[in-house]
Amino acid sequence: MTANEYRVLKVVERFTKVTKRKVASEMSITDEYAQYMLKRLAVGGYVAKEGRETYTLLRKGVEHIVEKLTLGKNRLEVLEVLADRAERLEKEIEELNRRKEQLV
Repeated sequence: MTANEYRVLKVVERFTKVTKRKVASEMSITDEYAQYMLKRLAVGGYVAKEGRETYTLLRKGVEHIVEKLTLGKNRLEVLEVLADRAERLEKEIEELNRRKEQLV
């Protein structure tokens, strides 16, 4: 799924039911591009077309959003661990530099 498709999915999720015009307005894209994206998401089973112009989120769309958010959360946790390690290494380097100066 492309970044723009995911953004469209988030718009549908936020408003429950959307039209191409609503998506276009929220994303600052053309109505035609919004329609194209909504059709792609419908073919993929992420959204469903209800009526003439309204789209709603399907279970697969919700699952994809949850998966993407979970991956983001996991990446954040990894970054926090790395930042903690970097801080400890920085302190260790400072301590070693102090010892080195005392030896000279």
